[in-house]
Formats: sequence, C-alpha cells, structure tokens
Amino acid sequence: MWSVPTVAISPIFLSSAGDKADEKNRELLLDRDRNRETCRGIYDHMDHEGSGDGIDAGDLKQALQRHGIRVTIVQAAQLIKEIDDDGNGSINFEEFFEAVQAHFERQYNKELTNDLIAEKESATMAAA
Repeated sequence: MWSVPTVAISPIFLSSAGDKADEKNRELLLDRDRNRETCRGIYDHMDHEGSGDGIDAGDLKQALQRHGIRVTIVQAAQLIKEIDDDGNGSINFEEFFEAVQAHFERQYNKELTNDLIAEKESATMAAA
C-alpha cells in the first residue's frame, strides 16, 4: 500500500499526551470535511497544470522534489498506479483524499497500539 510522504498534509497531529489529547486527535482524524478541505488545497497545488484532470506522475515527482524527496519518474508512476482506482493514469481528488485519510487512520491506529503496549509493559514492570 502506498504511504504518504512525510510532509505537512493535514492539521492532524498525533500525540501521546493523554486521553484528552488522544480523543481530540481522533476527533480531528474523523473530521472528514475539515480534512477534505485541507486535502483540496494540497491537491490543487500538486496538480501542476491546474487542469483538474488529476495528478500525473510528472506532477507527483515535482511535488515530492519540492519537499526534498527525490524520486524517479518510474517511482512516481508506481505511486500513481497504487492509488489510481479507475486506472486512468492519474490521481483524481477522491483517490487522493481517500489515500491520505487512510494513511492517517493507519497512523492513528499504530500510535494507539504502541501506547497500549507501552502501558501494558509499564504495568508489568511495576507489578514485578
């Protein structure tokens, strides 16, 4: 599965500052309308030609390079292929948004799992 490069893509910041922060992060994660608006701005910026036809391999390569991520056109095309659900060779906004949203959901779940494991290990060590 494609993973979003580490660039500022959303106002979602995951932390382990406690239950209150975790709940706030979850609310932000699930605020699809807010995330959709943020993604729209990023998508429009990445659609180099501004044609609205989608982000192609060239657009993606240029966007990643602007963030210091070097990829070949072949690598960019592979990333496009992994997200391109309709097979037209470019990423439309819905495909982009769903890929970004899925990335943040996986990230949130991973951090939540790591926090639970750390808590269990801490409790086990305290009981010993």
